[in-house]
Formats: sequence, C-alpha cells, structure tokens
Amino acid sequence: MVKLLLVFVPFFIGMVGVGATAYIVFRYMRVILTCLRESRIVTLFFEDFGYSRLMFSLILVGVVVFPGRHIAEGTLIPKELAAIPRSIVLGLRCAFWLQVLAMTSLLVVCLYGSTR
Repeated sequence: MVKLLLVFVPFFIGMVGVGATAYIVFRYMRVILTCLRESRIVTLFFEDFGYSRLMFSLILVGVVVFPGRHIAEGTLIPKELAAIPRSIVLGLRCAFWLQVLAMTSLLVVCLYGSTR
C-alpha cells in the first residue's frame, strides 16, 4: 500500500499541475494575447505552427515562467510581460513547479525502487 502511495501521490500532484496550467491558459488566453499583442513570440508561433491551442498554451507557459531568454532574444517585450496580471503569472508558475516537483519525486521513487 505504501509503495502505491509513493507512485500515485506524485502522479496526482503532477496531474493537478497540468490541470491548473490548462485551466489558467485556456481561461485567460484572450487576456494573455491582449497583453502580448506586439511581441514577436506570438507572430512567430503562428507563422511556424499555424493555430494549435495546445502548442500555443505550452509556449505561453514558457514565456510567462521563463521570460529572461525571450526578452534577451527580443521576442518578448518587457512592458507587455508586465501587463499580464500577477495572478495569472503566479498561477502558471505554481502549476509549473508542481509539475517539476511531481516529476522529480517520481524519478526519485523509480530510482529508489530499482535499487531494491
């Protein structure tokens, strides 16, 4: 029973993170797109991939959680990033770190289980 909990608890935490990310991005997509109207990241995405909500949501999460690289490359304008409401940014960051925590703990459980 304990072994099952060691696997299912991190899996559940990861699914909560994925669900929270999907909810936030799909619910507030218009708000985020309104804030990122001038950024090249949006126009580059539509030129390369066409319209795919899933891929675009993943790109938006990457832009919001790790903006430094996109600002350095010039694909994201810092003023537009600052225009995104803090609650959306905080929610996406928390959901991202929930997923990282879940994957790390699953990796630890798998490595521990393989050595026993």
